[in-house]
Amino acid sequence: KKMEISEQEREHEVVIHDDKHFIPIIGQHIKSWEEISTEEHATVAKFAGSPNFTVLIKAKDHSVDPERVILRVFNNTLCDSELEREVVQLLSDDGICCKCYFHNDKYRIEEYLESRQITIFEMRNPLMLSLIVEKIFNFNHYAPLKEKIIELRRDSLLTRPDVLITQWLPRLFDRFELLYEKITVEDHIAVMDVLKSKWLTVDIYDFLNAIKPEPPKEAADLVVCHNNIQEWNILCMKKRNTDLVFIDYEYTGIGNREYDMANVF
Repeated sequence: KKMEISEQEREHEVVIHDDKHFIPIIGQHIKSWEEISTEEHATVAKFAGSPNFTVLIKAKDHSVDPERVILRVFNNTLCDSELEREVVQLLSDDGICCKCYFHNDKYRIEEYLESRQITIFEMRNPLMLSLIVEKIFNFNHYAPLKEKIIELRRDSLLTRPDVLITQWLPRLFDRFELLYEKITVEDHIAVMDVLKSKWLTVDIYDFLNAIKPEPPKEAADLVVCHNNIQEWNILCMKKRNTDLVFIDYEYTGIGNREYDMANVF
């Protein structure tokens, strides 16, 4: 099983993770980019990420619209990719997140926002913090998204610890072994050894079972949770710093209203 997963990931890397493939991918899905196929016509900037990563592609011809696009390449086997696509599409259609031009199970092409990630120091600013809390509240209670998630997922009434225990941890243990095959830097391996010995043990199941809240009786007791609200996933617009946008919705689901707030604080 490990070899099968590993071979699939290596094939994925050959097809998508090679820089020369990034530019023509855009032209396959955006008509104005059909003639843009090589680095002669566009620039590529790749940003680190784990396990997904982001590519900013900019046309050298300033008359091309859109001039810049974001390509998000997926490699996260822990999240529900189908659910994420539905979440992003709904939020895009409703103007709540950046415009989605195309997506499939390997990558998504989306609008580039003139923005920057907020800093941890800005999150301590009372004004910025109040804006973040308000945005979390509005996201938590966005009814169309809650209906969509419940429609797609039969396990939508599971709390976050339930999901961790029943779904994520088994896959995380498997993926951790695959990472050992790929990582060669000794310092990184040493860190992974510590993580494995301290956290990825059978005791983690007992710990999560001990802290998980009482199971909800009805869907009305739960809200939509982003589940990964932190400074890297909150953008502020360059024209107006108080305009905030959340990104990275791969862990979005139904959960306890306290979870997103606790993640911020």
